[in-house]
Amino acid sequence: MVEFGGLSALCGMLNCHDVLVTTTVLDAISAILKTKAGTSYTNLVEECDGLEEIENLQQHENEGIYLKAQKILEKYFGAEEEEFEDENLCPGIGGDGKTFGFGIGIGGGGSKIPPAIPTPSFKFNFSSIQ
Repeated sequence: MVEFGGLSALCGMLNCHDVLVTTTVLDAISAILKTKAGTSYTNLVEECDGLEEIENLQQHENEGIYLKAQKILEKYFGAEEEEFEDENLCPGIGGDGKTFGFGIGIGGGGSKIPPAIPTPSFKFNFSSIQ
């Protein structure tokens, strides 16, 4: 099937708006990638923009499609679950371990705010709390 352009055709159907069709296509792609030769087919999926389409399906409103897309990406393309590590959203911690700043450069977090954007100047100091 792959030799006759079947994988490329399946990848082209990933942007279909029908949940059943999209689910079936994801199942078929997963089955193809599961075969012994499947590892060589991952490049083919990338070449026909299938990888991009599967990544886009992680934003799909149907949870089943989202989960299938995520599983394919993790299993066959080495994608990992994204960890929430935006240091601009985490408070910076002062050297004493008791001062926290949001959006300002205390001890790391928030230190990459561009200078053109005004930085807030509020701090929390918990040194008086025992």
